[in-house]
Amino acid sequence: MIGEAGRIEYVQSVKTGVVRLSDMFDVSGRVGEKARAALEAAVRAALREFTLLPASAGTARWHGVGGTVTALAAMEARIEEYTPQAIQGLGLSRGAVCRWYGRLLTMPLDEKRRLTGLPRDRADVITGGACILVGFMERWGVDALIVSDRDNLEGYLKRYGRK
Repeated sequence: MIGEAGRIEYVQSVKTGVVRLSDMFDVSGRVGEKARAALEAAVRAALREFTLLPASAGTARWHGVGGTVTALAAMEARIEEYTPQAIQGLGLSRGAVCRWYGRLLTMPLDEKRRLTGLPRDRADVITGGACILVGFMERWGVDALIVSDRDNLEGYLKRYGRK
């Protein structure tokens, strides 16, 4: 979603995510070179569905939401106990995301479960999520994003929830 001052200028969703990738590829543990190539090809194909032109994305200030973004930020900051306040507003660079993705590809599941900042229940899907985030950041030249613990569900509830 792209917008400014409460005005939505662009919104689109594509059918890819950590669950879908986990169903297609075993990303829970170590990922071999063949599987990595197939995983990255699937992510690139999904990202091609976005109609957003890379040139129009270059000046945007990007905010990242969701489990992958918050988990990677917590891992990068070595946050032992997750709280929204600890995550909200952190910066997450493309370099950090790429480093974590590279590490996660080589780690068995039990090692991922011991990573500081990574919730145990995300250990089996974090590699796929990191692949999507790397692909997105590379495709649109996003050098860094601002991490938010708030997401679309909160906005939906704020707008349509009980008063």
